[in-house]
Amino acid sequence: MGALMLVYHPAFDFHHCVFRMVRLLNKLPAARYNLERIRVLDFYLLFPSQIPSMRFPTKLRGQRKRFEDLANKYDQLVDPYQVFLRLEPFQTEALGSLAAYALISAEALNEGFVERTATQIPPRLKTIAEAADEKQPDVIRLLAGPLSEIPMYGRDGLKGRTHLFECRYDPA
Repeated sequence: MGALMLVYHPAFDFHHCVFRMVRLLNKLPAARYNLERIRVLDFYLLFPSQIPSMRFPTKLRGQRKRFEDLANKYDQLVDPYQVFLRLEPFQTEALGSLAAYALISAEALNEGFVERTATQIPPRLKTIAEAADEKQPDVIRLLAGPLSEIPMYGRDGLKGRTHLFECRYDPA
């Protein structure tokens, strides 16, 4: 009889997903974000080694090299698209929880958007999130900066650049 081995991965941990969402919300400029964008940003926060596989905009191509060092032979994804699809229920539940605590707007979430409210992130959680960000400053800066500003749709949008969503039928 073989031994049963359980392996933990934060990808499918609801609490870790809430924590990642808090990290993003803490750094993103105050705005209303498409739910799909938040899901993509969360994916890359969870798997920063996948950042070099996206098609960078011309003005950001020089930054790709900075992320190539994040590759880890033990953290390779055979099919990033399938992992992204499997993350959706965890991301949906995490965002629902943040809405229940009024950290994001429940109304906006029901419309497919993520929008911060005036409710403050609890100080201890904010401190822990900021400590995690300090371990990955380039990653969080890219996600909360340039990637949060790239248009979402079309071949040159975030969907087309990441190949995590079908973009063939998007408006250009």
